[in-house]
Amino acid sequence: MTTLFNRVVEFEVGKPGQEGFIFRDLKIGFSITKTADSNANPGRVTVTNLSKTTRDRLKDEGLVYKLRAGYSGLNEIPLIKEISSGDVLDISTQRSGTELVTNFKIGEGTKALAEKTLDKSFEEGISFGSVVDEFAKALDVTKGAIEGITQEVFNSGYSATGKVKDRLDELTRKQGLEWSVQNGELIILPENGKTTEQAVLLTQETGLLKAFREKKNKTGQTALVDVLRFSCLLNPDIRVGREIAIFSALDEIGESIFLPAFFKVRKVTFSGDNKDGKFTCEGEAIE
Repeated sequence: MTTLFNRVVEFEVGKPGQEGFIFRDLKIGFSITKTADSNANPGRVTVTNLSKTTRDRLKDEGLVYKLRAGYSGLNEIPLIKEISSGDVLDISTQRSGTELVTNFKIGEGTKALAEKTLDKSFEEGISFGSVVDEFAKALDVTKGAIEGITQEVFNSGYSATGKVKDRLDELTRKQGLEWSVQNGELIILPENGKTTEQAVLLTQETGLLKAFREKKNKTGQTALVDVLRFSCLLNPDIRVGREIAIFSALDEIGESIFLPAFFKVRKVTFSGDNKDGKFTCEGEAIE
């Protein structure tokens, strides 16, 4: 794939709603794991040899971040997109040989999921969708892919008290839905559903490194389910809830054939470095 050349990483840190520091040219390493469940997505970013002035200006509390990664490409075909955004939870600096490495502990939705509460009663006839809208506002996130919400209404009204995360867990579980916060967006999908985005094609030509099936216990269940494990060159189009398409097989005489198989991404770890080393996505998906 001609776009997968000249890796790019951009890390922006600042106060919410304000222009922050954008790091591009320094050495930047990262790892962020994103899942389809309602827990926060944890990660880390390292930036090498930040100046003391910059380090001192990053001591404020309540910092947020955006992490973009991809490729500047060839023939002016870039593929650079946001792969993570959220809260900066901790910053520390250590010396590594002759270099200073600043470590950023990050998380998507960490503070909102842990701290946001709601104490509100909704009138009779309130729809499920309207309650979800209020939960999104209470979490201070925008609405992303929202699929599978029924037309159900609460004939006797609905009361929400306590942590928004707990109430949204209860509400979606009854509807057979799953939810998560990804890049500052509320995502709600049927447990066996997907987003409406076009599937991301993964072949050796588009960066696929390996893919294989295995049996695994799904969280909260005792039955084993088929899981596809995959590894590919970093692709910012791969997202939790989106489909990937694997077109790779061999026939009985060893000739390459194409058999489409589609899988929904349930977990993906983006990790890499803008200078050297790996630059990959590793994840799990279900058919």
